[in-house]
Amino acid sequence: MMSDLPTGGDRSIKSESPHRLASLVTSDALPMLYELVSQVPAFAPFFKNHFQIRLVLDANFVHRELQWRLKSRRDPSARSAIHESIEAQVVVFFAPDCLESEIEEHLEDIARRSGTSTDAARAEWQSFRRLLHFYTPRSLELPGGTVVVDPDDLPYIAACSELGAHAVYTKDKHFQQMNAPVISIAIDAALRTYARGTSIRFAVMLGSTFSIALSVEAIKSAINLLGGAIQAFKKLHPALQFAIIAGLVYLFIEPRFRDKLATMKRALGRVAAPVLEAITLVARDFQIACVDVANAQKEILAVLPQPGRTSVLMRARAICATNTSPISLVELEQEMKRQGHQTKARHFRAYLRRVMRSSGQFLELPEGRWALRVESVVQSTEAGLSRKKTDNGSTGAG
Repeated sequence: MMSDLPTGGDRSIKSESPHRLASLVTSDALPMLYELVSQVPAFAPFFKNHFQIRLVLDANFVHRELQWRLKSRRDPSARSAIHESIEAQVVVFFAPDCLESEIEEHLEDIARRSGTSTDAARAEWQSFRRLLHFYTPRSLELPGGTVVVDPDDLPYIAACSELGAHAVYTKDKHFQQMNAPVISIAIDAALRTYARGTSIRFAVMLGSTFSIALSVEAIKSAINLLGGAIQAFKKLHPALQFAIIAGLVYLFIEPRFRDKLATMKRALGRVAAPVLEAITLVARDFQIACVDVANAQKEILAVLPQPGRTSVLMRARAICATNTSPISLVELEQEMKRQGHQTKARHFRAYLRRVMRSSGQFLELPEGRWALRVESVVQSTEAGLSRKKTDNGSTGAG
């Protein structure tokens, strides 16, 4: 199952190692392969640590992505490491609604730095924003005693907290000053390595399962066939049994037949050699992929902050935010369990319904389906924070 992630220290991220199978099994196949492999109980020990990171994306990383697309990318179809990781579903990026206006406000600057037009910058932003999941926080308040360093950062911190995300992906030092969980080191390459290596692992494991199943069935058929032949042979007259055995002995003694056997053996050897070589290459690349996955996972976990408790409400918000259509309580419960949520509630679905209704953040639609409400933050603290921001700006100007 996709598990929540443990913590680790601060480290730099290494780049991925290439392997031959990457051209045959791409990271795009990972979501489908994960679903298939998860249906095979025997594989549980291999993918129990497979994870999906949930992050809130800050504007500075969006600026970096857009500038790469507009200035550095040569092939229009090329994807950045973070784009590939998102489509492989290794990472899910959330963003508060204010990110939209924040990027729109700076599109001219992004275009100027990239040496292109504002329309081109806007087109790339519209393309990238489809990979993000937007959410409107219900409260912008920080825990008591925490100093508000930059009010513009509060929606990101609130979204991270309310969705149970692992961290805010940002280079802005104000977040740490406000005690927000952050990842400030670029982990794009490590996420892509993890996605590519895991897709190869799952593909090889899945292919091996089918191959082994086919081999087992072939062996069973051969044994059954041989057993039937032996039983039929035993029922023959002793004189006929002797004639058959004598004929087989003669075939192995006769020089011409021995020559034919030798020729057949050489032919089989020529056929088998490429097969054995292919098996060796797959085994080697599988091992390389396993090492890549282990190293990438270690690097990713090393920069994640200490995880907090993820409540039912947090998970419900995050799941509904990532779904493009309303979702049923049955589907919500299944997805929560797939993410590793554990509960002692005897009637979990009824408890989930009660939590979602009482929050006031969800729409209960016909046929028992649910969706997040799309609305603005209405907390009374918002006006006060805006005034504080204005006052701080006036003081600095004076």
